[in-house]
Amino acid sequence: MAVPLIAFDAVVRYEALDGPGAIPLSEFYLPVGDRPDRETALPDGALITAVTVPAVKAAGRSRYRKVRERASYAFATVSVAAALDVRDGVVQDVRLALGGVASRPWRARLAESALRGGPLTAERISAAADVELAAAEPLRDNAYKVTLARNLIEAVVTELAADTGEESNG
Repeated sequence: MAVPLIAFDAVVRYEALDGPGAIPLSEFYLPVGDRPDRETALPDGALITAVTVPAVKAAGRSRYRKVRERASYAFATVSVAAALDVRDGVVQDVRLALGGVASRPWRARLAESALRGGPLTAERISAAADVELAAAEPLRDNAYKVTLARNLIEAVVTELAADTGEESNG
């Protein structure tokens, strides 16, 4: 659930001993580091009271796709949450987030920037996936995830584009 929520700028609201607080979900999960006992930025003793999701026009046309090793509720090998707002042939807004490719959900902001403000073509979708994953540093046994993530981004955005009737071939 965190992957699509990050794509839509969700915020975790909490109560702590010193009062209420809020953390954007994109900052909620901590990166792997020197504190394996800390997975989140939630203050000690805090209680989550809500997760809020702001209204996003692109949410009306969205998809979530999860690839996993077996047909079960297993963790995603790679997942993509995507939303698209295309008007008059121009990408007004796009939201992309990836799961299963890092120690926390990953907002694909480079790919979003590469798509926003231009026509939605197969070439631009492919280039956006490439720019997002260009700096990927896979571990020894999971390099295949880079190709899988690239292909999944392309497939989901292309599917959304087809639903809008806005994708062009050039």
